[in-house]
Amino acid sequence: MQVWDLVAPLAAELRLQEPRLYMAESGAPVDSSAPATLLDGEPLLLQEGQLPWDTRSGTDVRLRIVEELLSSEKDYCHTLKTVADLYEKPLRKLLSMEKEDYKSLFDWVEPICSLSKMVIIK
Repeated sequence: MQVWDLVAPLAAELRLQEPRLYMAESGAPVDSSAPATLLDGEPLLLQEGQLPWDTRSGTDVRLRIVEELLSSEKDYCHTLKTVADLYEKPLRKLLSMEKEDYKSLFDWVEPICSLSKMVIIK
């Protein structure tokens, strides 16, 4: 069973046009096609994905593009955190991975997330 199988009825009841799932604690987006067992006991947020543009942007297309780039970078950073939350920890438990294998698969997440955070700040 996938995560979406569990939340689809609620999304339909709320009449969400573009439902998105997030980890409640970290705000990281959740892959709705992930196995539901990986999120056992984790609180999730279900939100409408299509949010209106920030009114500060007005009609300036360039500012809207920059806002979209910033929003995409924030989503990317949250997605990197999701890798750790959804896959890194469960894989380590389930597969009893060797430390070298574990590091080769997931050691890159933190440095890239740090770089992404620097881009967001600037």
